[in-house]
Amino acid sequence: MSDQAGTGLAEQADPDTDTCAQRRIGVFICHCGGNISDYVDVAKVRDALKDEPDVVVSETELFACSDGTQKEMVQAIQDENLDGLVVASCSPKLHQITFQGVSKRADLNPYSYTQVNVREQCSWAHTDDHEGATEKAIGLVRAGVAKTRLSTPLEPLVVNVTGDGYNRFLKLRIEFEASDVELKPEIEARLPQLRDALIVLLSSKQLSDITDFEGKALLKEDILERVNDLLETGEVKSVLFTEFVVQ
Repeated sequence: MSDQAGTGLAEQADPDTDTCAQRRIGVFICHCGGNISDYVDVAKVRDALKDEPDVVVSETELFACSDGTQKEMVQAIQDENLDGLVVASCSPKLHQITFQGVSKRADLNPYSYTQVNVREQCSWAHTDDHEGATEKAIGLVRAGVAKTRLSTPLEPLVVNVTGDGYNRFLKLRIEFEASDVELKPEIEARLPQLRDALIVLLSSKQLSDITDFEGKALLKEDILERVNDLLETGEVKSVLFTEFVVQ
């Protein structure tokens, strides 16, 4: 990969002294052919992230979306046994599906991928302030890593809900934000119970109960209560809807 000799891998935590459950997150910062790297010091972003907790790969890429780079990312996920992927590049409108596809091909949960938009939010927004754009990019990528570290994504739930006198389909994708990374193993171990509880809850709802803003907020509260009733080692602090489709 590009800049590989200058990046390498972040130093591993000592399993004998580190008591927290460890994640293995890969961070890839895209040059976007100069659209990003002309204004953001991508090497500085890479170096700032390589020592971030749970980051084991931190690299820059000329074009993260290219076929060749995608193959190299798949290989890195498999070789380093990554359980989270953060790509700092352009808008997720362009390549969210692309990098979810990378995750799938590497047998990584595609919803363990986080896209950080540094092109529109940093390089294009601060063309006259390269240092400021770089520092902002570092902050945004760190936030993406933190989200990945503390979130447990679920595969989408598809359930029948009653609306307009007949059944409709609700496709809902949820992420849990935990108070501590140590809660993640229990969430993963209890996924069948959690999915069962959520399917039962969602199936009990009328479409009119959950389509407006207030209804979605109440649904999040219901989900949070059901989930935390099942957990023993900690609590989920928030529920995020990352996909909500009714057909």
